[in-house]
Amino acid sequence: MGSQTLVYQDGDIRPCVSVETDSQRKILRESIEYFQEKHSKRGIQTHTTDYLVDYILENYIVVFIEDQYLLVLDVVEPWYSPKEVLQEVLLRRFSEGPLEISRVYSIMEHLAKSMGCASIEAGTMAAIGKHEALARIYQRYGFETDYIALRKNV
Repeated sequence: MGSQTLVYQDGDIRPCVSVETDSQRKILRESIEYFQEKHSKRGIQTHTTDYLVDYILENYIVVFIEDQYLLVLDVVEPWYSPKEVLQEVLLRRFSEGPLEISRVYSIMEHLAKSMGCASIEAGTMAAIGKHEALARIYQRYGFETDYIALRKNV
C-alpha cells in the first residue's frame, strides 16, 4: 500500500490538501518527539525526528481525525495468511476535548473494509505503562488479544 495522508472531518474521509500540510507535519513531528522521549527512557534508540517524519509520510497511511487524533496505518500481507491486514502503527491524541476513541476504531474499520483487509491489528506500544488499560479499551470494540510481544535491549 502506498502512502496517503487523509483527513477525517464531519463524518467524511478525504485526501489532505496542501494548505493543511504544515500544521499536520508539526503534529506528526510533536507526536514522534513524544514517542522518542518515552522510548529513550526505556533504552531504545530511534532515528532522528526528521527521518521519521519523512519515513512515515512516504510509507504509511496517515489520518488526522477531527483535530484530535493522529492515526498512522499500514496494510500488510502477513506471512501466515494471503489476506491483507490493516495495522495500526501509531495512535496519538494531540488535543484536548472529550475522548472519542470510538471514532478512531470506526475509521479503522471503515478503511480496512474499503481496502479489502481481512482484519485490523492494533497495539498498546503508545500506552507506555498502561498497556492493560488500552487493551481493555480495544476489547470493548471487538478486538481480541492475539499475541504478546516482548523486548529485551542488548
